Amino acid sequence: MAIHGGLLSLNLTVRRVPRTHPHNKISNITIGALAIPFLLGVIYLVVGGSSTSSLTPAASVLDAGYAKSIGFPKTLQAAKQTKVTTEKGCTDSVESIYEDAAAKTGLLADVLNCESEGSAAKALNAVRKQVIVDRSVQVPSELGKTAFATASEAPEYIIAWQVGTRLVFTAIDVDLKASLSTAAGKASKALTVSQGKTLAHAAVDQNSLVN
Repeated sequence: MAIHGGLLSLNLTVRRVPRTHPHNKISNITIGALAIPFLLGVIYLVVGGSSTSSLTPAASVLDAGYAKSIGFPKTLQAAKQTKVTTEKGCTDSVESIYEDAAAKTGLLADVLNCESEGSAAKALNAVRKQVIVDRSVQVPSELGKTAFATASEAPEYIIAWQVGTRLVFTAIDVDLKASLSTAAGKASKALTVSQGKTLAHAAVDQNSLVN
């Protein structure tokens, strides 16, 4: 990665994390060290803009108490901060992952911290261009105009949006067994109305943490 003529060249590469470890039950994509399930290509970010107030990792993402209250009592990964060292313009990511009691569905919250609002906006725009926006998935108005949902990685359903210098992702995996499987051509379960409401409510509550 290098700066050329005031533009920051940021390589964003898809990487599916091996699913043999129980903490990898939700698929992943890499934005530096960020784990979320989609994104590829090279984008150029204009450095500049105001910063967002800092938060501790535990305060950045949905916690175990909240996850348990909405039906995900198992903690696969408590809030974990990972430094982003390969991309200038982003500093670190924080992620938490939870699972329901039957190990059938999962909940993920992820925040990527960038150094400027411009960097965050361009990165989110690049994400949007690489997925199919699914307008059938409820996106709460509280998340603002940048928010969108995608089912490109079904059975993982994701809502993504920007809050200042942060990219925020909330996802629900409705079929962990299928996500763990390496078999090709398996049909994905659709997001139910109830699961869609759970995802939307979780996104609103995640949004309240970073605003």
